Amino acid sequence: MAFGFAVPRQTGPGRAAGSETPLIQLARVDLNTAGQDALCTLPGVGEQRARAIIEYREQYGRFAAVEEAAAVPGLTEAVVEEWEGLAYVS
Repeated sequence: MAFGFAVPRQTGPGRAAGSETPLIQLARVDLNTAGQDALCTLPGVGEQRARAIIEYREQYGRFAAVEEAAAVPGLTEAVVEEWEGLAYVS
């Protein structure tokens, strides 16, 4: 017996037919748009830190770089460095 697995194609406005999003980008977390559940997938982030990120974003606006998240109360540069390749900002 053989099983296959396929990642569904990402389609929608502005996406050319046949274009695909690399899987790593689908798994990465955008610090400017992610909700609590998505933020909790980052190393060192639980519910409390996720809420702090969202509150910081609401108060100060969008992050210009991932490294700026170290300014969020409860986060450190060391924690943010662990997000290398896992978090991004749009």
